[in-house]
Amino acid sequence: MEEDKKNNQNPQASSEQPPKHFSFSGFKGLKHADTASSEKPSSKEVKEGENDDAIRKEEKIEKVLDSHNIEQADVGATIETLAPAESQTNKQSLSSKEYSDDRPNEPKEDSTAAAVQSKEPQNKTVPKTSSQSDVKKKVPNDTKPAESKASAPARKSQGLPRRHARTNSTGKKGEDIKAGAYDSKLQEIDDMRLKSNKKTTNRRQSRSDAKTLKSAKKSNGGLPSRKHKRKKFKAWQKVLIVLLIIFAAGVAGVFAMYQRNRVDISNYTYKEKQKTQIISSDNQVIAELFTENRTYVSLNQIPDNMKNALIATEDSRFYDHGGVDYYGILRSLAYNALHRNTRSQGASTLTQQLARTLFLPDISSEQTFMDSLNRKFKEISIARQLNKKYSKNQILEMYLNETYFGSSAYGIEEAAKTYFGKDIWDCDLAECAVLAGLPQAPSGYAPNIHPEAAKKRQEEVLDRMVKTGYITKAQANQAKAEQLNVVSWDASKLNNQVTEGYEKFVNRALQQYAEAVAPNVMKKQGISKKEAIKYTRTQVASGGYKIYTTINTGMQSKAMDISLKKYPKGSSTTNAIVTLDQDGSVRAYYGGNTEVDMCNTARQPGSNIKPLYYSCAIDKGIFNANSSLHNYGTYGNWTPRAEGGGSTVSLTTALVKSYNPPAAYVWYTLGNNTAVDWMKTMGITTFTSSDYNINTCVGGMLYGIKPIEMAAAFNIFNNNGIYNQPKFVTKVQNSNGSTIFKSSDLNLDTHQVMKSSTASTMKSILRQVVTSGTGTNANVYGTAGKTGTTDNGKDLWFTGMTGNLTTSIWTGNLNSKAIGGYGATSAATYGSYMKALGSSNLIPGLSSSSN
Repeated sequence: MEEDKKNNQNPQASSEQPPKHFSFSGFKGLKHADTASSEKPSSKEVKEGENDDAIRKEEKIEKVLDSHNIEQADVGATIETLAPAESQTNKQSLSSKEYSDDRPNEPKEDSTAAAVQSKEPQNKTVPKTSSQSDVKKKVPNDTKPAESKASAPARKSQGLPRRHARTNSTGKKGEDIKAGAYDSKLQEIDDMRLKSNKKTTNRRQSRSDAKTLKSAKKSNGGLPSRKHKRKKFKAWQKVLIVLLIIFAAGVAGVFAMYQRNRVDISNYTYKEKQKTQIISSDNQVIAELFTENRTYVSLNQIPDNMKNALIATEDSRFYDHGGVDYYGILRSLAYNALHRNTRSQGASTLTQQLARTLFLPDISSEQTFMDSLNRKFKEISIARQLNKKYSKNQILEMYLNETYFGSSAYGIEEAAKTYFGKDIWDCDLAECAVLAGLPQAPSGYAPNIHPEAAKKRQEEVLDRMVKTGYITKAQANQAKAEQLNVVSWDASKLNNQVTEGYEKFVNRALQQYAEAVAPNVMKKQGISKKEAIKYTRTQVASGGYKIYTTINTGMQSKAMDISLKKYPKGSSTTNAIVTLDQDGSVRAYYGGNTEVDMCNTARQPGSNIKPLYYSCAIDKGIFNANSSLHNYGTYGNWTPRAEGGGSTVSLTTALVKSYNPPAAYVWYTLGNNTAVDWMKTMGITTFTSSDYNINTCVGGMLYGIKPIEMAAAFNIFNNNGIYNQPKFVTKVQNSNGSTIFKSSDLNLDTHQVMKSSTASTMKSILRQVVTSGTGTNANVYGTAGKTGTTDNGKDLWFTGMTGNLTTSIWTGNLNSKAIGGYGATSAATYGSYMKALGSSNLIPGLSSSSN
């Protein structure tokens, strides 16, 4: 009691006690340093009836010590480091805060200890320090003031908790751990902690211990952290990294260039490029038009030797790659790098070559390396897409028909005909090997120009076929020994796409077709009519069309023969012959021996125009065949010379004798407008405003009339008064044989011009012209017609009707110089022409009485 009073009377001594260094929170049976007596606790101080909970907690602590192989005497001051996880907060920052042993649910100490504890201030606390090292600096154990020792209450020596309550009660005294040994003990605990962490297999305990260790190091200044040295790359590693970076950049660059040059052909559909054939009404090919000399053949028409030779030579992995042979590219690069002095190897597959032919033909325009590189990427992109769109056999067929084989031969069929004069399916192994070697250098290996180079190339192809297993060595040797029969080549043949004498007709037929489809082309392409006509004609030239026409080759041949005998090429005089059937079909069309199409050139008609407006006067009822006409008169400034010796003459006589005064009288009676407009309904398109005068009645026009229009106008008399616009085309088929155009699509003009009776009257009068008038030279097969002559015989005409045919013949020259003679000259040509047709049974509609 006195001591308690003393302590109460001297609170300053109590407040100067050093901060507490240890915390035993969570452990049972241990005394705090500030409340424990420095004397050895006696057994009486411990209740012999201590409850079982305290014993079990002490046994648990003992097991922890045993599991870490720590002696009891070595850990008294550091037991906190092995405390359960729930006290980790106190371990990370050692506090000098005092705790009372009088905790809930804990057994009480003896009355003396309790009394001492009750004397302690309950709210007394010591300021916290940031780490245990701070505590050590503030209060070193070996330099404590003596006065503090004297005034402080007796300390109870600290040690391990009792292993057993009865063992502790025997009075054994644990060793006191001096405060000065704290640092060394802490280092020992750290070492044991590291060793323990290596042995433990409990991941949760390892993480907890690691956290405790980390906290202890922080609070005690810690151990120096181990700095990991950064590994240095070796030289070869650096080089490898640089190469990988360069490779990655290269791949990215290549991909970017590929994307930039990619050509989209998703909407592309391959169309066969074949010659367009112009076919006559009697199924004769009169022209083959092409921009490239090509005849398309299917793959099954091509012999296996040809296909195998091409694959072995140009693309041995054709059936294995996807359009682009990347292995082949690497192989060619390696070969070219190792063999700089030899001919370089190419890496383009058949598909790439086809892509170049179809989409990139202007390879000659490339001027720089980048141009070639960009073109190569385009070629690759197209080849990959072609390989997806078409089968291998389709690609092979397209290649064989599209590739240029030299000597203006496009496609394998034309190549076979050009070099060996036969179809491709008739070529043997030796000939196929020659053809297969041409695509690499068509001009350099052409057998008709460079036979030695072609032979050497053939042997290379045969060796490749042996190497790839297509043929045996014996077959190759036999083919090498074979004598090749190469036909001579005439380049001029390429210009003869149209049969001689049919050029002007073919041109008119193509023009008529182009004009008929022009509206659709204009709408689709958004171009003018002139541009649409040009576009269509260009497409036709290589579209593989079959254009069926109205011309009859027998009639055309007769017209040409008759004309050329009289007016051969080089003659200053020429003629034109055009023959129409009743429906307007053009059966013969010879435009003369000049480049100018005289059938479609307007010339002064002379008296050949008279029947046209005479029919108007008859059809309108003004006159009839027996009407009396004035054979004299003055009309404006013109007074035609009187003919026939009488003041009047019948209409029939006036027309049969071709008198001019009666003609002027009929014209004057009709009037300029009526006469000209009537003839326009008969298909005459060349009238101008200046032609509305009296001079036109005898053919005095500004330009004149075209022979084909004159024939169409006279054809009205031969067709019951119905006009049919001349027709050149009957139908058009595409390369698949489908009819894409019919004659009805031409929208030709057909209309009734005059009464059938008027037409019959006119034909009867014109028959008399031939029998007793100016056209007697044409009197064959019941011909009816009319002659025409201009001043000084510049233009000589005869237009007649025989059977169902109407023919107009003009004779003259290009510069309108007088050739002399009369229309009887042309009538004589007509007679010869009709006799020739009749002898060949080429005049339809002839009656038995006409023969």
